[in-house]
Amino acid sequence: MAIHHSLVIFAIVALMVPAISLATDFVVGDDYGWTLGINYEEWAKDKQFFVGDTLVFTYNATFHNVYKVNGDDFRSCTVPSNNSLVFFTGHDTIKLATTGMNGTFAASSAIAILG
Repeated sequence: MAIHHSLVIFAIVALMVPAISLATDFVVGDDYGWTLGINYEEWAKDKQFFVGDTLVFTYNATFHNVYKVNGDDFRSCTVPSNNSLVFFTGHDTIKLATTGMNGTFAASSAIAILG
């Protein structure tokens, strides 16, 4: 009976570990980072983003920034009035917390990506 109980616990843990480790960090633009001259739609087209994944933005903070926006603001390229949605450190992360259309763009250089 103790062996059966141990196997059940092991099976539960074995099923949980892949789910916990499935979250992926995506460096936006790969080696080029978040900058001008990159086709981010092309970069994103073969990637599947899931809740729990993280977008990592690396860029020169002197020239660029990142705004977290909803789908409508992304499509209209509208800078949000909420300053808590702007990132400007040069190495920013945004964890995908919800499903649906989310976007990011840089107001200073008009580059955008839809996640």
